[in-house]
Amino acid sequence: MTWTGRNAILLLVTAAVAMDAASPARVDQSWKDAVAKSERLKVEGRIQEAEQELRSVLEQTGANPLTAAAQARLHHDLGSLSQDRHRQQEAMLHYRRAIAAWEQAGPSYQLHLASTINNLACLLWEQGRLSEASRTLQRSVAIQLAANVPNPELPRILYNFGSVHLALGEQQEGRAILEQLTALPGPHWLKGDSLLSMAAGRFALSRLLRSQGQVVEAETHRKQALTLWAEWLASGRADFDLGPMTDVALALSTSQAPAEALAAAGVLLSWIDQQGPAAGLRAVSAMRATAAILRQAHRKSEARLLERRAKAILAANQDQLALHRHQVDVQTLRSPKSRW
Repeated sequence: MTWTGRNAILLLVTAAVAMDAASPARVDQSWKDAVAKSERLKVEGRIQEAEQELRSVLEQTGANPLTAAAQARLHHDLGSLSQDRHRQQEAMLHYRRAIAAWEQAGPSYQLHLASTINNLACLLWEQGRLSEASRTLQRSVAIQLAANVPNPELPRILYNFGSVHLALGEQQEGRAILEQLTALPGPHWLKGDSLLSMAAGRFALSRLLRSQGQVVEAETHRKQALTLWAEWLASGRADFDLGPMTDVALALSTSQAPAEALAAAGVLLSWIDQQGPAAGLRAVSAMRATAAILRQAHRKSEARLLERRAKAILAANQDQLALHRHQVDVQTLRSPKSRW
């Protein structure tokens, strides 16, 4: 897996209003406007302005304080923006504040809590703290399943959970989670990123089963993954989670599906172009995957341009990368697999 997918919480206008209906004076419309404007600015690549919109609301003081849910949403989004800009300690602080605020907001916000916990796990994954990421995702999954309602974010969280098990070399556990993902009921509630995460999960399960000699079952999952990908592509989805998208593109490039792989490369190219100079470390895996697909299609000059761009981003972030290389997952030191 190239990048663990993060959850973007839907605008909480309806939920927050419902919670505060008994005391409308406490509802501060400015936080909702700020969230909506921040999301538009982020889509336009104006990340610094998007952050300022959210910070300005948090810094406000007055007679009508923000609700716990509003504070949670603002910190969740600031955490995501900080993570996009590779300010990991700042992102960690915002996510932990968001988690505390969701918990304070009460049981109505359990699914939102699970989403922020998933994002925290993704941050831990980036830092190489895979064991912590696994435990954190376990909590997110437990909250999601306890809610017992169709939730389009569950496929992405399960995909992340299965992927981190595989990254830890825990194939049996990873397979069990991926099988849980593919067994989710549907497809009436599956759309957008849910379809993409389901496709990525089936591709991952197919690769795992093939490596274990279960070729027939592996091929069944590969074909189902192709169907899910086609359905996602036909939906005209404009935005997507970069991790599953990149993973699907790589899977397509090795699945005897050149046309589908090129379509995925086109989606990633559009995203990369939209990022422009703002593309950071999180874009490197997408650039490399796209370049590999373009090389397969004999579009070598385009591939070289992307490879150079990815190399330039890595060179510009050497200090941050050096820090990551020195971060050690303590649990791996205790694992028998790490002993000489």
